[in-house]
Amino acid sequence: MIWQYPFSSALSKSRLLAILGLLFTIEILAIILPPFSRASTEMLKNPLIFLKTHSSEIHNVHSQEDALQLFLQSNPSFIAQLARQRPAAKSPAKLHLPSHIQKAIMRLMAAMKTVETVHDLSNVNMALGVAEPIEISPPLAHNFTWMADTELFTRLTRLNRLQERLTSFQSLSEPPLDDMDQGYRQFEASVNEQFPITMVPADSWITICEEYGVEGIRQKLQGFQTGLSASEDSNTSLQSRKTDYAPHFIRTQLLPMLQSYITQEARTVQLQAYEIIFTEIPDLTQWQQQEQERTMLARVCGSWLWTLHNHLNHQDHKLTVNFYPPGEPIPPDQPTPNTVTVSGDTVYVEWIFGQGKQEDSLLLSNRDTIMEGTFKNSLGPYGSISGKRLTVCKP
Repeated sequence: MIWQYPFSSALSKSRLLAILGLLFTIEILAIILPPFSRASTEMLKNPLIFLKTHSSEIHNVHSQEDALQLFLQSNPSFIAQLARQRPAAKSPAKLHLPSHIQKAIMRLMAAMKTVETVHDLSNVNMALGVAEPIEISPPLAHNFTWMADTELFTRLTRLNRLQERLTSFQSLSEPPLDDMDQGYRQFEASVNEQFPITMVPADSWITICEEYGVEGIRQKLQGFQTGLSASEDSNTSLQSRKTDYAPHFIRTQLLPMLQSYITQEARTVQLQAYEIIFTEIPDLTQWQQQEQERTMLARVCGSWLWTLHNHLNHQDHKLTVNFYPPGEPIPPDQPTPNTVTVSGDTVYVEWIFGQGKQEDSLLLSNRDTIMEGTFKNSLGPYGSISGKRLTVCKP
């Protein structure tokens, strides 16, 4: 006999299909994507590959300190960017990340930990045969307290409690019993009629298992046996077989259902964790790019004296150019470029006017005190630029 997962609604079925589809896609991507060495696989750049190749490191995360250390070690470009901003910081612990970024990192690492933790539970087959004893996975043997500030903590804690309850069922001793035993069939029909097996947790076998464990379930079943035997003829053997029926019913009816419920919950938690990963990584990457841009712009921030030589008329024109820190209000009477991009030692500046635009291509040198290059105006003028720093922005 095979116990099949009873879908409680179309929504739960679609949810499960979404979970299975995502997990299948992840496995396929892990196979077809080019191989990465452990050293070169950055978490933010290749999260799925990182989960596959660094499961042991994720497994050993037991605190927020462990989580932050693994994140920084696994994202060298991230920590290198922070080090450029804070050269005085000699270690990751002294980088002083903004609070909202620390929270985002903790959410990401909690999601990574969740995916790794529930992997075995989420891979249990949803249709379990009961001819042989069911192999029950051990509890999640992890410390989740460091994840208490994340939405995954409550679900993981409950999942672990259910798995601990399920593990305790292995202590059941079951005397030999034939499913075709007339007394047992009466008992099974009576139980299913009065307290049917359902995957809805409220007021169900799942609730009894979660709150009272195997003994609570046995007491509930023995109550059914007592009530049924009282209505039977004294010649029946139901009352004398009272201790036989509960373990058999648990093994053949409840264990497959409970195992499937835990599997469904594990896959749902795993899907939620993947959703968090795919939400936090773009946010962290965007912040990293913004900080990188801020750091690069800091190299040109301040006042410069530019000398522009127009190749059309061979005249020079001097002007003071001010580059302001990102986000700082700019005086309305100050001409400022519309675009400033700094990449390495190269600087691209774009000015947009009412009649056209001008593009400047420049190179920083002499410890960012000299800026030289060329300009090209859409109205025709073009030539060279020689710039000398006058002031720097205050840190």
